[in-house]
Amino acid sequence: MIKKTFAIVSLALGLGMTHSYAASALARDTNIVLKDGRAFKCICYSGYRDGQGPGAAEPNEAQVREDLVLLKKFTHEIRTYGSGKGGHGYLVPKIADELGLTVHLGIWIDNTYDEAVNLAAVNDGIALLKENHKSIKSVIVGNEYMLRVRHPELTTKPNIHPDVNVEQARLVNYIKLVKAGAPKGVQVTSAETWSDVRDNGDELLSQLDFVIWHTHPWWENQSISAAVGYIASRQQIIKDRVAKIGGKRLVLGETGWPTLATRGAAVGSPENQQRYYKELTAWGFENYSEFWSFTGFDEQWKDAEGTVGGHWGLWYNNRQPLPVITNLTQMAPKYMWSENPDLSTAIAPVARLSPRSAVVGGPVDALGRAVEALSQRHHAMGTLLLAR
Repeated sequence: MIKKTFAIVSLALGLGMTHSYAASALARDTNIVLKDGRAFKCICYSGYRDGQGPGAAEPNEAQVREDLVLLKKFTHEIRTYGSGKGGHGYLVPKIADELGLTVHLGIWIDNTYDEAVNLAAVNDGIALLKENHKSIKSVIVGNEYMLRVRHPELTTKPNIHPDVNVEQARLVNYIKLVKAGAPKGVQVTSAETWSDVRDNGDELLSQLDFVIWHTHPWWENQSISAAVGYIASRQQIIKDRVAKIGGKRLVLGETGWPTLATRGAAVGSPENQQRYYKELTAWGFENYSEFWSFTGFDEQWKDAEGTVGGHWGLWYNNRQPLPVITNLTQMAPKYMWSENPDLSTAIAPVARLSPRSAVVGGPVDALGRAVEALSQRHHAMGTLLLAR
């Protein structure tokens, strides 16, 4: 992968903050030679290999270790989606401790699950936190929970129409339980699509230590040329919403581009995936906007989502790199940023940055929340079983 001058795919510490955090931004040197090969800010991780999947065979400790050793060469941080005992997510913090990786730990809960099931997942997550793993930086309680509340047609129980206010209160309670059990310094949040963050109530948003939002322009029929403009326009919507409660740090916690399948103007291909990350990285750098890359590996079990399901990885399911990895040096070096001060280059450490104006001129909110959410039907259906 790797020369010392990297031209890469990530943003490291871009802090999409609101004006309540305003301070003058420090200049950054654009003649950068990284001392460290880790290029992605954070990579979303699920480790299911061929023949494995939620509710079936789980990756074992040796397989998880193999994956994390590989990912460590390219990232400082990983995001997981589940931490239940018996699932491979439960193995991640211990291995990450040994490897020096940071973990954003997922706790998988679902509004269609019995309360006992959700509380067991919460308790498993809290048990991991009480082990004081140095790798765990934050906990993500629920992944697109409110999307499935608002769109029961995406769930395994489409004829049940839950009350949005009741379910928001339920999610708030889970978050409070995790906060009560989390060690000092571990942040607690949840993760939703951009439209659900926009529509969620102040009580829920106020509970979050920082706000994670998702968008995948491919699912929303955006061409590759319009994709990053679309990201920028969605981020502005989130900034405006969160500003109403005083402002919080924003993280685009899940975004990517598939290497297969077409959806309207959106064409999945290795070339477009590479272009997406190149342009997103440049935009992120210019706008101090942090994003986490979805996802580490292609996964066969996700083919249940349709043709695109198993083709979002930066590596094939056999752990061979896709062109976005093998061609990293084609990225523009000036958009690199090393997160850790001891690994930084000529970039000055930055704290309390005020964001530059988001890029505008991309597609406006023509589809609306409901259509956007429905466009993620296969995506969401594939994630329903991620209680790993």
